Amino acid sequence: MWKKYPPITACPIPNSDDWEIIEDYTFEWKGVKYTIEAPFVIDGASIPRLLWPVITSPFHPRIVTGGGVHDFIFRSPHINIPFPDANLLLKHIITDHGLKHWKCGAVYKAVALCGKKHYQERVIPLVSDEEIAKMQEPLSRLYDKQ
Repeated sequence: MWKKYPPITACPIPNSDDWEIIEDYTFEWKGVKYTIEAPFVIDGASIPRLLWPVITSPFHPRIVTGGGVHDFIFRSPHINIPFPDANLLLKHIITDHGLKHWKCGAVYKAVALCGKKHYQERVIPLVSDEEIAKMQEPLSRLYDKQ
């Protein structure tokens, strides 16, 4: 069913509303690969229980991968993905996994409107990992000469 984003491998945590990613999961965004290292706890898509019959449950196979990646980005200030991109990536993944178009739009709008309070601000400048590596190359040459 999926085209670009394979499903995560996750299972419910006993006596909890959360799930745990049990195998490392790698995804790509704007040419940069990121890995969620297992174990990583996710709360799925933050869909109010009242809307589960309309949208879907937070751990439905069509939405759990996008929700897990979104949780990872939101809780990882060292990951160089800004808030709008995190929401767009969620939309791309749930679309790729076959969630109906209007439901994807509803989830995207909900996280764009209500998710900012859960997003940890970035602690690094918003430059790509490749740009950071290029900036470090001249420094490593300086240290090699000493």
